[in-house]
Amino acid sequence: VGAVPEVDFEFSGVGSDISFLADAELESSSAVGDAIANYVWYYGDGSNDSHTVETSSHVYAPGVDTVTLFVTTSIGCRDSLSKPIVILPTAVSSDYRETFNTSSGDWQSFVTDEDSPGATWEYGTVNKTNINGADGMAWVTALTGSYIARERSALYSPVFDLSDLERPIISFRYFTDMPVSDGVVLEYSTDNLNAADEDKHWEVLGKSTQSDENPSGVEWYHTTGITAKPGIQETGDYGWTTRDTQWRDAKHKLNSIPQSERSRVVFRFALASAQQTQPANDGFALDNFNIGNGTRTVLLEGFTNIGSTDPQMRIQRDTITNFVNDVENVEVVKVNYHVGFPATDPF
Repeated sequence: VGAVPEVDFEFSGVGSDISFLADAELESSSAVGDAIANYVWYYGDGSNDSHTVETSSHVYAPGVDTVTLFVTTSIGCRDSLSKPIVILPTAVSSDYRETFNTSSGDWQSFVTDEDSPGATWEYGTVNKTNINGADGMAWVTALTGSYIARERSALYSPVFDLSDLERPIISFRYFTDMPVSDGVVLEYSTDNLNAADEDKHWEVLGKSTQSDENPSGVEWYHTTGITAKPGIQETGDYGWTTRDTQWRDAKHKLNSIPQSERSRVVFRFALASAQQTQPANDGFALDNFNIGNGTRTVLLEGFTNIGSTDPQMRIQRDTITNFVNDVENVEVVKVNYHVGFPATDPF
């Protein structure tokens, strides 16, 4: 009696070119010479391929597909396994400007946890109860209604080659309408694992404005310690949350991405909900996503004296310390010179 093969497979590739490796075994078989004879791949886009070896590859168009591998033994025993994959487009230029007014940009949404009840990200005209007024079309968590209780999902960008950008900067518009237990965080990845692979490594971009005296970006993360823990965060649990009343213009430098790892960068806006019942909030919306080179540096200088009791001196000092630049592609260097009058200054 022949044995039914135990079927598994691995896949890699963050863009359109996906490689597959079958891992099929026969635990026991009483049939003489019984062995794995054939691998048939159904790629999920209407095409298929048959091999007598374990490896295969396929070039996809952007989207979310389900791959199925059928394995047959030499005496005809057969079994199969299916897995989802996410195909991301490759950006044609590192100088990327996406208004979403004419297309979705081929951004893709997918769950970040197999226990998530779904992914509600949709592209279209945003005109919800609270989130509305987008500049044309945009991405949002459900065009009507709200996102789902206990949802863990993400919206994935194209694959970027940022190697030729000396001072890369990211900017976009967003709108939040979420309870403080839920949130969205922006993460990036530089490896070649597929976005659907649970082993893919993600890094959080930036820190909360509440975690540091000097914010890491403009309009960046409302808070820390979000109960739902959006994305994959070992500490911090940063994110955008709370019920807002307007679109915000966010900006952040990308110099935290090592120069040697900038040839294959993917971003994702990862959402997480801790709600046990259907949320009443609209969720999160994204519009006008841009990546480019920081082209100008502005030096902002001032004089201060820590020992002074003059309220105007304190106001001037705090203004320079907390100054946040809101102009795209401009980097600001802040300098406060400490002087020894009108009072003693330890600096």
